[in-house]
Amino acid sequence: MYYHDEENDSIKINELMKLIEDTNEIIRKSFQKYSKYTRVILLGSTGVGKSSVANAIVGHQLTVKILPSGLVCLNCPDSEFEMGHTMRSETTIPNIYADEENHLLICDAPGFNENRGTDQDIVNSFAINQLFDSNSKIKIVFVFSAQQASIQGSRGYEVFKNFHRITQ
Repeated sequence: MYYHDEENDSIKINELMKLIEDTNEIIRKSFQKYSKYTRVILLGSTGVGKSSVANAIVGHQLTVKILPSGLVCLNCPDSEFEMGHTMRSETTIPNIYADEENHLLICDAPGFNENRGTDQDIVNSFAINQLFDSNSKIKIVFVFSAQQASIQGSRGYEVFKNFHRITQ
């Protein structure tokens, strides 16, 4: 038997709306000052290296780091964009960096296929949509792993699904 608790549902919806409003306010403030800048939006699945690419774009030195587990990953001590070293999502609110010399806003978006739950996935969707809500010029950098792009074993399907998400 399914029990529906309208009071808890209402609380959950209000919490979700607050997260969305807070995220949209942070993005709005970031864009307000640089409304004429071209937005470079990095999109892709969780854990594919969007933050690493963003750090490289802004000119930070990336180094190879070997974790105690033996995992080899990229590290950036002077990071503008927090980089994760696991498949756990690190970017919840888009990280935005203003390149004033080139009039660019580098936008490191939260990943597709969120692994922190449905609520965070919903907030991410609203945040990504907000990145595109503008009269500004927009460039998309689609980041994917070699495994995702591989045609073997139908893994290229993940790239196809992400392209489909972008067009939505």
